[in-house]
Amino acid sequence: EWGRDPFGPFALILTPTRELAVQIEEQFCVFGKDGLVKTGMVIGGQDIVQQVTRLVQAKPAIVIATPGRLADIFRSSSNDMRALFKNLRYVVLDEADRLLDPVTKMDKDIQFIFGNIRNNPRLLMFTATLSENVLGFEKLKESDQYFLFDGTKEKKIPPAIDQRYLFVPSKVKDVYLYHLLTNQFTNPNDQIIIFVGKCVTAELLALSLRFLQVPNGIVSLHSRSSNRINSLQLFRNKSARILIATDVASRGLDIPAVRIVINYDVPASPKDYVHRIGRTGRNNAKGLALSIVGEVDVDVVQEIERATGTSWEEYEPQPDEDKVLADLNKCSDARQWASMQIQETGKFFNKKQ
Repeated sequence: EWGRDPFGPFALILTPTRELAVQIEEQFCVFGKDGLVKTGMVIGGQDIVQQVTRLVQAKPAIVIATPGRLADIFRSSSNDMRALFKNLRYVVLDEADRLLDPVTKMDKDIQFIFGNIRNNPRLLMFTATLSENVLGFEKLKESDQYFLFDGTKEKKIPPAIDQRYLFVPSKVKDVYLYHLLTNQFTNPNDQIIIFVGKCVTAELLALSLRFLQVPNGIVSLHSRSSNRINSLQLFRNKSARILIATDVASRGLDIPAVRIVINYDVPASPKDYVHRIGRTGRNNAKGLALSIVGEVDVDVVQEIERATGTSWEEYEPQPDEDKVLADLNKCSDARQWASMQIQETGKFFNKKQ
């Protein structure tokens, strides 16, 4: 039915990030390789006029979208979009807790989209965190035609993930990271995701490590990346071994070769920690989750341990302090060079980003 209907989308899938949208479309392309299922993707970072034209002309059976861009398309071409989605049967919210979190501001776009869909499609919500925002979503009160797939009943931390911490002074975290990448985590087949708290940190670290000639390729991924999809693709096809990312990469991405997740910045939320380290240990493969803990992170670490019911072990083998600090000046020069590059190229980062 969905592959043969020429009159518009059968299902709409909303997801919080471009990267997850791309991954979902790839899976539909595999399932629909016989050509019966047409998909359309609507995400930021691409020409909106071209996206509207493709949707209207192609009338894909499955539309995968990020809420902000789809809401913008409805605002700019409301009549065309209402007509296109008139036969919509299903709406899927993937990572529903993040989509409906007011902090992300995507909940307003989702309400706007639902307000512009004429019929009453069934709603399917997938979530790994059963938040109040998910339970209180107004759409649930309007219709009994919904299904909630709650992933919170699963064990929070997969047993295949080895959780470790490395306690170091906050001012020399980058030096220890450089030592780990060049002396201990050197297997070229093991991909690594390094999570940071801010966009500017991701960019600074990526530039610094490239300056230091850390081997096997480094890409960064954050909300202000100029080409997020390309960076992710380079990492997925193993053209780059190291991905430095904010929490934009913590949800849903399935890259089996990721063996190590490093929390360069410890996340403030236990929920974010669980999502981050879930990028390794996929399909019961062994994975390492290493958090570089500074003196200001102790309380946060204890809260994460309480919330997840786990206790982190100290990382072994401990890096030799003398060997690490021997690279202090080199790493300082690299960071200074990276900071100058950001300023000279007109990057619009500030201290809060």
